[in-house]
Amino acid sequence: MRKYKIKNLEHSVYEDLDEFPSNLAIKSNWRKGALGDWVITDDGAVMEVLREGEVKQGKKKTRYIGTCTGTYLCKPSVIFSSSKNKNIYSFGGDRNHKDSLKDRKKVNVKEVMFAKYVAHGMTPVDAYIKVFDTMNREYATERSAMLIKQERIIMAVKEELDGVFKELGIDLKYLIGKAKDELEMSDRASDRLKALSMLWDAADVVPKQTKVTALTGAVFQGFDNKSLEEAQRPLESLSLSE
Repeated sequence: MRKYKIKNLEHSVYEDLDEFPSNLAIKSNWRKGALGDWVITDDGAVMEVLREGEVKQGKKKTRYIGTCTGTYLCKPSVIFSSSKNKNIYSFGGDRNHKDSLKDRKKVNVKEVMFAKYVAHGMTPVDAYIKVFDTMNREYATERSAMLIKQERIIMAVKEELDGVFKELGIDLKYLIGKAKDELEMSDRASDRLKALSMLWDAADVVPKQTKVTALTGAVFQGFDNKSLEEAQRPLESLSLSE
């Protein structure tokens, strides 16, 4: 006999029928099992039905049951094994929430809303709590950190930001122009360094790990006309979007 703890309650899986309490009945057809029934699995073990319900598949509804080892559609093609699935609440069994989150290619409705809130300045944790309707901040912190790293979310946030920038009349040409103005007009060497670093980032002419080091000497020497010409040269190769 094996035991699994679900929501702080222990549930038994009887692998030997001799261990099963004699005062309880066993339903041999697990597909007809109801909440509280003890059903026999396709590999001969017995366990209790803890959940039941229906899920819509296309135009039809399919019944399912859930146990301490997994959730199973009551269809002839489904095998009900007593082995514990990775995710006991998923019909996929071997896939959990993290797998689905990472493998999904397109954003769903809630992810679109999450990206929108993040793009408009809300922290990922607060955006997750608002969209996914949870009050568990620790859980939201873990999930939002995972979600914000996914490429589809990054692209969704970028698209939302692009829309905001467009409304404000801000594009790549505008941003680079502002950095160039700061480079040429600022009295502070540190501001000129930051502006030049931003321009180099945009042109991607210096490896990221060496940019700051390469620029350090220039701060103390100031930027003469030759330095400014060298800083502006990469801009000529940029394809600026209007």
